[in-house]
Amino acid sequence: MKQNLIEIVTGRKGEGKSSLSYHRARLARRGVAIFDPNIQFTIGAVVHDQGALLEALAGTETPVVFQPLGDVSEGFVDFQEGIFTKRQIVALVDEASLLGSPQRIDPALDRLIRLSRTKEIDVILDAHRPQDLNGIVFSLADFYCFFHTTHPRDLERIESFTSAKARARVEQLGQHEFLCWSVATESFYVNTDPKGWREEISPEPEGEFHEEEVLDHGREH
Repeated sequence: MKQNLIEIVTGRKGEGKSSLSYHRARLARRGVAIFDPNIQFTIGAVVHDQGALLEALAGTETPVVFQPLGDVSEGFVDFQEGIFTKRQIVALVDEASLLGSPQRIDPALDRLIRLSRTKEIDVILDAHRPQDLNGIVFSLADFYCFFHTTHPRDLERIESFTSAKARARVEQLGQHEFLCWSVATESFYVNTDPKGWREEISPEPEGEFHEEEVLDHGREH
């Protein structure tokens, strides 16, 4: 991903959207800050308030994972204000649909989307469904990555921002396969190999692997 771009990733639970989002964030920049309202990331420096966030961002550990303990919208204001003190990082917003709807967008998320380029920040947003996100987000994004869906409204939104061919291909995707659309080139590619992008975002603590897990090591679920 090029610098100062906005990207959207959508997919059902278990497909790997959070893992793919983190993978693409790591490729884009050395520094990654993650807004994690559903407590899915247990890697890097995990913090819960703005003071700890600012301290972690001033350090060298990455990713910095911000998990709000209270209201999601209030927590996101702390996150957005915190990352605006930095330059040349990626802001990954996991479960972005918690910050708006097709009819409404959280003001702090709107600021992040609109001002990220001037702040030299890449932005990656992920959500379960394309229909969950406000149209402003799609209009300003540079890349879309879609996992399989057959929901008519989701497919309509995908086609409206891509093409009829891309929509048809999304319907045909298998598990853990995704289609990535470039707005600049009006073209897409399909990734069918999850081994190339699956990231451990919540690894098992040492000593807690069970025999069946060892036998299944490397198998995709």
